[in-house]
Amino acid sequence: SQAKLTYGGVARALGFTEIPPRDPKADSMVEGLKVAAECSRMLREKRMKRGALDFDLPEAVVKLDAEGKPITVSKRSGDPGMKKAYQLIEELMIFANESVARWLLEHELPGVYRVHLPPDPKKLDKLAAMCEMLGVDFDVENTQTPKGLADLLKTFATHPLSNVLNNLLLRSMKQATYDVQNLGHFGLASEAYLHFTSPIRRYPDLVDHRIIHAAVGEAEDGGRDQKARRRRIQAVGDMDKLTEAATQSSLAER
Repeated sequence: SQAKLTYGGVARALGFTEIPPRDPKADSMVEGLKVAAECSRMLREKRMKRGALDFDLPEAVVKLDAEGKPITVSKRSGDPGMKKAYQLIEELMIFANESVARWLLEHELPGVYRVHLPPDPKKLDKLAAMCEMLGVDFDVENTQTPKGLADLLKTFATHPLSNVLNNLLLRSMKQATYDVQNLGHFGLASEAYLHFTSPIRRYPDLVDHRIIHAAVGEAEDGGRDQKARRRRIQAVGDMDKLTEAATQSSLAER
């Protein structure tokens, strides 16, 4: 954030692409960017091994007429190098969010978590029936874990209708929500996850920021007064208010 680099500048500096013009500022920071890219690569590899789901779906571009009505829908052409730059930041953000979630749990502090529950078995049964019609057979019992579904996604990759199969699987998934209880994140195969940092600032992010600030922020007594610390946490971490914030934030995404 301090460097204010663009994805295109980072992708070009790291040699991921030749399309965007060079960014002198990104070029001057290339050694640090290389370290960040390697850390990101290692984090992604670890995340994929534990069973995180990776839906690689094409992005649609809708063209409108003068009256605002859609006239064509086409596939957005993406630069693989730019995708690597986006993934670099994505992995570091996921790692930061998981780290903060674990920290709250370890210190028994309240928080608003990003929760993604396992898919409904009935929806998986319907998915299996539709996949069978497309010539893809799988055992629903083997898809009860993130790793099992991730392995199924890999089998879709070589199918002529891979995009259709990926969309069918995506429709079988439950929608992620916010909750004051840590129930894990199925899609990320993460035991604890929240939105501490993200490209789009959300209210739950700010709530967690306030709780952390109340817990670690400097008090007038230098932090020695534990009663004052607890009062600060209670002021921003009231469970009824947190539950309401989580519920309203989830509804706002519908």
